[in-house]
Amino acid sequence: MVLYPISYYSVCIVLLVFVDQKKGSLFYPYMVLTSVLGIISTIVGLTYPTWDNYQEKYVTTIPFGFSRIHRILFNVMIIGFKLLVLLYWPRNTSSLAYTVSVGWVCLYLIVFVIVNKNRIYAWRMHLGALARASAGLGMKR
Repeated sequence: MVLYPISYYSVCIVLLVFVDQKKGSLFYPYMVLTSVLGIISTIVGLTYPTWDNYQEKYVTTIPFGFSRIHRILFNVMIIGFKLLVLLYWPRNTSSLAYTVSVGWVCLYLIVFVIVNKNRIYAWRMHLGALARASAGLGMKR
């Protein structure tokens, strides 16, 4: 199963805003958080190209296979889109909006864990082996 970064699913919510602005505004906290974190992640990816390789282990990004110049152009457009979201998204800071946004993130995290369960299990096993190795060397924490 292909899993994209959480901010990619914002496109569905953008369509919801055009259909029903009041319901779309319920995702305001989610859209602000993913826009801010997405801008930071995109800038880090443009600055440190190894970030894209690390990110690609867990989620599939659209510009990963692009040439360097096309990846830069794509990411600049994404940053522009995220800035427009921050400026023009209908504001809603009600408790219902936070509940809907947290629920959306929790749903994504459940799918993320299911899709990446083998990688997460291997990571936990690696940490356990490191802990056993450090205990065997007489290192105490």
